[in-house]
Amino acid sequence: MAKTNGDITLVLLAIECVGKLGPEALTCPAGQTYSGPGEVPSELEWQLYVLGGTVWGYSLYANCYSACLDALVKLQVDEDGLLEYIHNHIGLWCQDDFLDSLKALKTIQTPEARDLAKRAVAFWRPELDKTHTKQLEKILAMK
Repeated sequence: MAKTNGDITLVLLAIECVGKLGPEALTCPAGQTYSGPGEVPSELEWQLYVLGGTVWGYSLYANCYSACLDALVKLQVDEDGLLEYIHNHIGLWCQDDFLDSLKALKTIQTPEARDLAKRAVAFWRPELDKTHTKQLEKILAMK
């Protein structure tokens, strides 16, 4: 992803566009080149993980987490990496991000994802406001 000079709106739009491309975005040459640490399959995937965890100076919050999570789900990245990403962020408090994490865990549908969702719901449910509790119930009722 290109340098954005801190424009969160531009970053969120770029992330949304990448998600709309779906898994094919990972097949382009720029999406495959990777120079970072660890065993991440592609540069694009790595950049989404990093960007999703970036704390923005204006808010002191990882404002791109949910957008990056949505893009990663749409790119159909490795479930183990995605599960680790969610695990590392699900405890950071933002009710909307929490609900987005639960939606992604419902999509993954592995025993590990179901276990993480169950533990997160048990921990955070008492802290949710009325609106987010209703949204949580809808997510939990999804098949």
